[in-house]
Amino acid sequence: MESERRLTNPEGLPGRPWFKHEIYAPGQYTGYEAKTIPGVREALELKRWKEAEEQVGIAAKRSSRKSRSSTKPAAKTIRASLKATFF
Repeated sequence: MESERRLTNPEGLPGRPWFKHEIYAPGQYTGYEAKTIPGVREALELKRWKEAEEQVGIAAKRSSRKSRSSTKPAAKTIRASLKATFF
């Protein structure tokens, strides 16, 4: 249960503060269809590059179990995954 809580952001997702989970949530424009890493993915789909970069940092921070300094490897992994998917 604690590990699931660590994956949430108290501020919620951009444009949908009621959705708090950083790893999966219903898509903003897809109804109930789940989106993975929704803050990053939807920003990329809408070509909001600055927002996407901010969301990568947030998702990395939330997905890291250790201190803030350990978010760099997580952010690098997320960026590489998204680059392979979107570019």
